[in-house]
Amino acid sequence: MPSRHLARLFIAIVVVTVGIGATALAVRHRALVGVQDGGRFLVPNGQALTPAGTHIEVNDRPLGTSTRSS
Repeated sequence: MPSRHLARLFIAIVVVTVGIGATALAVRHRALVGVQDGGRFLVPNGQALTPAGTHIEVNDRPLGTSTRSS
């Protein structure tokens, strides 16, 4: 009977240790939402978007920008 309790305790300790290790590994390799390497964007639902063409920085009113170059 005591060996059965000892085996259950050992299995519980192993499961908890593996769970903690897997969680720590997942947190360490988690990418943040936003611009990634290579110009890709990671959106909050986990999808990566790669824009076609070139990226243009605009101000807070992009419809009021001028198309003429200075």
